[in-house]
Amino acid sequence: MVLSVDQPSRTLALDGMELLYLERVLTALPAGAGPERQWSPPLQALVLRVASALLESEGQPEVQVGLTEADCWAITAAADIFFEGVGTRHGVGLSIKKKVYRLLLEFDSERIAQSAIIQLAHLKHDRGETPEVRDAYPDRKKSNSNASENTASDGS
Repeated sequence: MVLSVDQPSRTLALDGMELLYLERVLTALPAGAGPERQWSPPLQALVLRVASALLESEGQPEVQVGLTEADCWAITAAADIFFEGVGTRHGVGLSIKKKVYRLLLEFDSERIAQSAIIQLAHLKHDRGETPEVRDAYPDRKKSNSNASENTASDGS
C-alpha cells in the first residue's frame, strides 16, 4: 500500500489500467512557470505515489493508494471521463472519478462531523456541562437546582 503521510489520507483501490491512466494524465499536467518548469511538490508527491503503486501492481489485481483531499481534487481536475486512449478500457476516467468523488464525500462528511463535535463541545462548555467546568464550579449545579426548586415552590 502506498500512503501519503503529510496529511490525512484515504486509501483508494486502483487496478493497473487505472494507474496507467493516472500516470498519463498527471504527468501531462503543465509544470510551473520559470526556468525550472517543475511541478509543485504536492503534485510531485502524488505522481511518485502513483508511480510506486504502478510498479507494485505487477501481477496484482489492485493496489491501495493513499490520497489526500488535495490529491483527490488534482485527480478530478486531470481525469477526463470521456477519455478513450489506445490500450485503455472504455470508461477508465469515469471509473477513477467515481472512486475519487466517493473519497471527497468521505473527507467532506468527516469535516462536517468534526465541525458538529466542536460546536457541541463549545455548547457544553458554555452551559457548564463539561467535566472541567463542573469540577471548577462544584456548587454551580447545586445552586441551579436550588433556584429551580425555589421557583417551583413559589408557584404553588
